[in-house]
Amino acid sequence: MFFGWDVLFLWQDMIKHLPLRVIDYLAAMACGALSLLLPALLVPADWPMLAAMSAGMALAMGAAFFITNLLAPIAGPFELMIPGMAISMTVGMLPVHMAGIGEHSFSAIALFGLAAGATVQGLFHIYDIFLHGEVKR
Repeated sequence: MFFGWDVLFLWQDMIKHLPLRVIDYLAAMACGALSLLLPALLVPADWPMLAAMSAGMALAMGAAFFITNLLAPIAGPFELMIPGMAISMTVGMLPVHMAGIGEHSFSAIALFGLAAGATVQGLFHIYDIFLHGEVKR
């Protein structure tokens, strides 16, 4: 793992990139919330499961594409698109399954989307730290 001065240099690197990381996390959380809300609002519950899951995933990927294009001038498009697509492809299908369980409030759906976006972005952030550690050695 990290020993000695590596921890200090890693900390300095994290502080230097903190504003961009905050934007990455906010974009991922917005992508997660929109990826759950759009299919919950627009996909009817009486559709067949396969068609509803495909439509939900397509709507969620459209939300991720919109958020990436909106924030690409501020943060890099690759830093936003890769986690955004991972979030939208998985989370976009969940409202169809949640509709089968029962009715849920939109605030609960949005909070779950925010948590899913932050979790996926955090996992990509940890993976990025390990990759940069390998590059610096």
